[in-house]
Amino acid sequence: LQYLYAHVSEPPLWMRDGFQAYFEGFAFDPATGEVRDEGGDPWLETAKNLRADASRALAVDAILSAVTGSWESARFYPHAWAFVAFLMRSENPAYQRFLWETCAVLEGSGPYNAESQQGNTDLVKGRFLRFIDAAKADADLTRWLQGQRTFAELLQDGVGAYNAGRYPDARSLLERALAVQGRDPMVNYYLGFVAYAEKDYRKADGHYLRARELGAEVSTVNWALGLNAYADKRYGEARGYLEAARSTNPSRYGEKADALLKSMPR
Repeated sequence: LQYLYAHVSEPPLWMRDGFQAYFEGFAFDPATGEVRDEGGDPWLETAKNLRADASRALAVDAILSAVTGSWESARFYPHAWAFVAFLMRSENPAYQRFLWETCAVLEGSGPYNAESQQGNTDLVKGRFLRFIDAAKADADLTRWLQGQRTFAELLQDGVGAYNAGRYPDARSLLERALAVQGRDPMVNYYLGFVAYAEKDYRKADGHYLRARELGAEVSTVNWALGLNAYADKRYGEARGYLEAARSTNPSRYGEKADALLKSMPR
């Protein structure tokens, strides 16, 4: 916002709120000197829910027309995020060009744009409608938003693919979920399952240990680590993990761990 206000006194509301929401998940990494997206799309689920509700959805024309006070923030802010994210990520050159031209027309001819919010809003909206059909843009935005997957959807679909034995699909979906929420223990745990099913035992170890580090239930992860080490013929490690699972949760793993320990080569 500081950067935007350094050039434009009153930017269109969708641009102000949309870019503020879009960059919420970004953080500066002092080690690399880079700004990285670490939060995924925190407004995606809300935006999808609003868009699916005919009584709450805002058409593109309404988003472009909005000025301060037009809509309650809880309704407009996610829509503004969705519109900006759509423009930023669309492969349609018309939308890419509009976003670039918005910055150009707001720059104006002087060192600073001191026009009113209404004036800048009308200017940008007029530019949009001159080249893009509003109804088509509304349909394109809806279609694009429906195609985006929330973290919960990626996790659910990844687990479903794993349970169905579609391991490459499961890995792809879970890795996408991991990119959204890298510190979620469940994603790491199921990625361990996938690696185990594909007999990549060392990778499974890494995911299980990461899940445990992030707070997954200790006895459950130790049991998975024990099975993984056993399958990889690392019997010493397997014994340690299985004994740990048995001691921390004897009611669940006591008998199963005993049976597996007895069958294990010395």
